[in-house]
Amino acid sequence: MPSGLRSDQDLDRKRFTRPAADQTAAHSAALERLRDNGDKAAFEELYVYFAPRLIVFFERRGLDRRRSQEIMQDVMTKIWEKAPLFDSSKASAPTWIFTLARNHLIDVVRKDKRSRIDLTDPALAPSVPVSPDQSLQEKDRSAALQRAILALPADQAAVLTGIYIDGLKQSDVAQRLGIPLNTVKSRLRLAISKIRTSLEASQ
Repeated sequence: MPSGLRSDQDLDRKRFTRPAADQTAAHSAALERLRDNGDKAAFEELYVYFAPRLIVFFERRGLDRRRSQEIMQDVMTKIWEKAPLFDSSKASAPTWIFTLARNHLIDVVRKDKRSRIDLTDPALAPSVPVSPDQSLQEKDRSAALQRAILALPADQAAVLTGIYIDGLKQSDVAQRLGIPLNTVKSRLRLAISKIRTSLEASQ
């Protein structure tokens, strides 16, 4: 992973004004440049945007600030190393990156017996293992996950997107969608159940 990247303070000051769809397309393009050319500028673009969001993602799942920063660095290193596996026809950059982050967090929690993070947390459930030695299988699993998500009803997909892609708490998603918290939890459980069923059927 290239050195000389911006500090967390610099990242916190960064502001983004692009619409979400444009951001997603731009990030996927940056990840493709990293994949194809080892483009350091593209990596810094991804780092500036995703590093603070990954820190928030880990903190909201029970890690302290210091540990969240450490794991964020690990995930950014994995993004640099695993960029050759990225396929924009299978998943967008945010989906691919946060899947990588969830998988790494689960590995960390399993190795740390003192961790208080609950591995049954729905936010950690739809995870597709990434194996550097099995890139074809990884792409197949990613494609199956993407198809399962696209097949979800719009109300369940909105909850899933808010929690997994935007890194929101369930209460924040409830406020965003204007629905009760229990409805968010119910829709999330249904979405995860459907995704699991779909992934099992594709194996």
